[in-house]
Amino acid sequence: MAFHFFGAGAPLALAWHAGPQLNIEEDSLFNRMSVGDSENMDAPAELLAMESTPAADVVVGQMQAMMLRKLPRFPHEITGATAYPRRALASETRWRRYLALIKHAGGPLEDYLVIRDDLASTEPESLNLWVLARSVRQDGRRFYFDGQLAADAVAFVASPDVDRVRVEQWSWPRQDESSMIPRDFAASTWRTGELQQRLRIRGSPGEDFLVVLYPYRKGSPAPEFQTLAGGKGFRVTLGGVSEDVYLAADPPAEAGGQAVVRRAGQTTVILKSGALPPFVKAPAE
Repeated sequence: MAFHFFGAGAPLALAWHAGPQLNIEEDSLFNRMSVGDSENMDAPAELLAMESTPAADVVVGQMQAMMLRKLPRFPHEITGATAYPRRALASETRWRRYLALIKHAGGPLEDYLVIRDDLASTEPESLNLWVLARSVRQDGRRFYFDGQLAADAVAFVASPDVDRVRVEQWSWPRQDESSMIPRDFAASTWRTGELQQRLRIRGSPGEDFLVVLYPYRKGSPAPEFQTLAGGKGFRVTLGGVSEDVYLAADPPAEAGGQAVVRRAGQTTVILKSGALPPFVKAPAE
């Protein structure tokens, strides 16, 4: 239920390459959801769908949890304990994740990643997005990342509201900028450490998330974005070219499916309406 993402020819959104010396286990340190007080769900996931078309690849998974495990916030705060406290939930937390890789055979748009998360929970929830970047700059719903390698990225938060987005960073082996890849490094010579920037997008219990992570080569322009259908879709525009993407179990009528790409007068339905069962928002007792 987490992911790696390489875009525009460079690593961008990664799991940590810290090795066994840190043994990173915290849900909140991966590109995935965390619930409660940044606690681990510690539950298996089920693959609900996986489809591929020339326009997009889509994968959908779902997990349920009745227990949460509390770890220290960051690995360097771990004191050597072998077990961490767990607490039972009064009702089951359910999480469904959609990942869509939107593809392009040509034109001005790069391939990019769309993340949708639906939750049924009584617990607070956070979407964690880690990017291999030097810094982050916010402009409304857009967050611009200065990539450490050959590509930059912009994250567009279509849903929820961005007044609850927190920008943080973490690094190893030291918690400072000495762990950042230097600008003049040579390929295959950087092994000193790792620094990443995080968007922690906080939501109310049961709130939905839709985020676009768009990579672009340094010096190239970033696209414009527009939210569609109340956060169930979006429009991306660059160089006079636009496309609409919808991703939701309960799509609006104009979408025509649960996973849809509309571009150049053509509509590609990757997941038809009804392909996935409805996501019931009320937490299970």
